[in-house]
Amino acid sequence: MANKMKVASLMLRLDKSGHDVHKVDVTPAEALLLVAEHHANAGGDPISELKVTGEVDREVTDEVNRLKTKYAAKKVDALYQGAIPTLPTDFDQARKLGIGQQLPTGKLSETKG
Repeated sequence: MANKMKVASLMLRLDKSGHDVHKVDVTPAEALLLVAEHHANAGGDPISELKVTGEVDREVTDEVNRLKTKYAAKKVDALYQGAIPTLPTDFDQARKLGIGQQLPTGKLSETKG
């Protein structure tokens, strides 16, 4: 059975110089990954202007696989291990959890294929 996952649009600060990017259709699981990756360079929570825009029906394993198509698999695996990983259910939880994470070094995203 698929889970209802919120999706949002947001601004993501990549570094302290103010380089921001607009992201759309971000789930809480993706937000956690983005916060974990960018909080050190951004000087804190890198997400601003977060607006929930809807919901998607998605299995937990499908969400993890989706993230692996967008980002380095070793970073996704560092956050979401196990046969059925636990994903954050809301953006506040994702942001709080992400601040406390340290991901493996290397590129967050990779060009696939």
